[in-house]
Amino acid sequence: MKSKTSFYSIPAAVIREDFRRFWAIPVLAFIGYFLFGLLPVIVQYGLLTENGGADAMILGATVDAILCGQNPFLIINMAWVPLLSGLLVFSYLHRTGSVMSVHSQPVTRSSLFCGHFLSCVLFAVLPLLLTGIVLLIMASPIYDTGYETFGSQAAYYYGDQTAETARNVFARAGVVKWIWDCILVSLYILAITVFGGMITGTSLHHFIAAVGFNGIVPLCYLLLIQYFGIYLFGYNSGSFSMAGNLHPLIASVDNVHFSLKESLIWLLITALIIAFSLLLYRKRRLERATDGVVFNAANVAITLIFGFLGMSLLGFVFHEAFDYSPAITVFGYVAGAVLAMVVIRMIIMKTIRVFDRGLLKMMISYLIVACVFFAVIVLDLTGFESKVPGEGEADGVKIEGIDFTDAMTEGWTEVTLDNPESVALAEALHRELTEMEDASKKAADYEMTSHVQLTYFTGNPDSDDYHEILSRSYTVPSGLLYSCPALADLEESSEISEYAAGMIDIDEESIISSSLIPLQDRLYSSEGAAAADPAQDVTAAVTLSREETQELYRIYAGEMKKLSGKEQIALGSSMNCYEFDVFRSGKDEKGNTVSVTDTFYIRIGNRDTVTWLKEHGYMGSFSDGYRCAAVSLYELDAEGWTQPQFLCENIEPDTDERSVVVSDKSVMETLFSAMRESVYDLGTEESLLGTGKVYYLTFWNSYDDYMTGYIAADDIPQGVTLPSAS
Repeated sequence: MKSKTSFYSIPAAVIREDFRRFWAIPVLAFIGYFLFGLLPVIVQYGLLTENGGADAMILGATVDAILCGQNPFLIINMAWVPLLSGLLVFSYLHRTGSVMSVHSQPVTRSSLFCGHFLSCVLFAVLPLLLTGIVLLIMASPIYDTGYETFGSQAAYYYGDQTAETARNVFARAGVVKWIWDCILVSLYILAITVFGGMITGTSLHHFIAAVGFNGIVPLCYLLLIQYFGIYLFGYNSGSFSMAGNLHPLIASVDNVHFSLKESLIWLLITALIIAFSLLLYRKRRLERATDGVVFNAANVAITLIFGFLGMSLLGFVFHEAFDYSPAITVFGYVAGAVLAMVVIRMIIMKTIRVFDRGLLKMMISYLIVACVFFAVIVLDLTGFESKVPGEGEADGVKIEGIDFTDAMTEGWTEVTLDNPESVALAEALHRELTEMEDASKKAADYEMTSHVQLTYFTGNPDSDDYHEILSRSYTVPSGLLYSCPALADLEESSEISEYAAGMIDIDEESIISSSLIPLQDRLYSSEGAAAADPAQDVTAAVTLSREETQELYRIYAGEMKKLSGKEQIALGSSMNCYEFDVFRSGKDEKGNTVSVTDTFYIRIGNRDTVTWLKEHGYMGSFSDGYRCAAVSLYELDAEGWTQPQFLCENIEPDTDERSVVVSDKSVMETLFSAMRESVYDLGTEESLLGTGKVYYLTFWNSYDDYMTGYIAADDIPQGVTLPSAS
């Protein structure tokens, strides 16, 4: 009798009874694995032996999706089995009659817990093992040597790999790793589910706790990221990779099997949760069955957690809906926390009478913690915003978002620097970026901005000793960024100069021809002679011969290479004129001759290049189609940038009383050359600025504008006198 009631005994009768009552769980689980895992493999298995090659990769793609966690149906199947097992097997704890009946048996609580938990483990693991055994029997080498599947067919796209170097997608080792990953995920979900059952008193509360606790840690992490992104200037909120480390189910769909270290960590966490659940089971008061939560400490913890969730969600909604108003956002935080705590207390206590001294104490405690939390991040008490690596601390830096070959062009670029001089200059730029928070908030809604990310690292990026030590991300006004002295110095550094030169260097002898494509904001005709109307054929491309392309490229490359850092930045803020596509012959990775296209951008600021285009008849002056240009006042007041008085379409522009209209072609061209895409591109804090537009006469005898830009007051051409701001 002693062995039957000892702490370590596993009552076989308990397991048999669980299987008698809930045998449908493992059966349905295996049916799911069969329908969504085994059946597709069995149906396509003939492709492996009949044809091999591309056809085999159709089967390989199916197997790869299974073994690498990319089959959503199998993921769902893997998640619901341990969840439902824990809910059903331990449901007796939530009914007064059954909980008393079960515990009247001559079996200790520890033995009962171990027996029921082992039943749940078997429900989840047996179907997985059976599925894995079938896959192990069918496993046969399928090497991914460069075949890609498209629907029911596979296409060959790159075949220089061999069976010795390619990955075997249907290896038995991969099947074993998949089995282990699934077992690990199932055990973790089961442990969380059982823990939820230990602290709740009804099946409904158990279900809410089981689902909620499985997602609470990743959710809180994502909410913290949102807080940091709002209140910590420079926080890199674009990376959510850490979320995968907070739940094995999320990590399992990341196309990578668990390492030994990760497996041990998740096993340890699972074991601790199970041990804590057993402790709670032994201390659980059976008469509290049908209560919402059976432990007072859990009652308080759940209330505070939901207070944080409610505060965050309603606060973020108000933050976005009311244009980032601090007062409304704070109101949202307070209202969200109060509402969430009241509602969750009603759910836990199953009554609306929750306004008592206990709730008041919890709210006061939560208020104190929330105030400390916001003080830390809003006031940056940790020094996060001003942190820049010290001298010699970083071996290199990756800068993303700045195109050092042609400043302020469209697109996302990145460059990695490891020269100590370049790293020091990047750190100086970083320090200047940390001081742009006020200007960024002021201009983020209506000025052109640049997104810059700096990632500092130690070691070699291509080796195992690579380690990121600091990553910051800034969204700042483009003009303010490109007026930084540190950026100009970085542009002129030897490493950036070498990098920029390498980006535009091509073999002139390999050039075949080129194409000049007018860009949308160009004001010049692409046909040499002035066009009758710039609305006609403005997107027509011009083809240059080999000799002309070589000459134009030589001038363009020479002009770009001799620019200083400040000149490079000034060029980047000027208007685009042409896309210069150079066609040449090159070599692919196999040494075969292929056609290569190099794309460059010609801007109004490329004076030597533009002069060549004009001299050769590829770019005219302002055509007769441009009837006039206009300048309108633009003011800066204490509240921020006011909206400009834009001229209306389809009316004569001189009807606007705040505008000055000019028709002299040379003045118009000077006006256009001074225009910039953004107020901050001017690098000025002058209170009086202008907006410039160039108009043409449409076919319907009305005016329409072709381009709008911003002009500093000092750059407005002579002969143009602005009206008084008043």
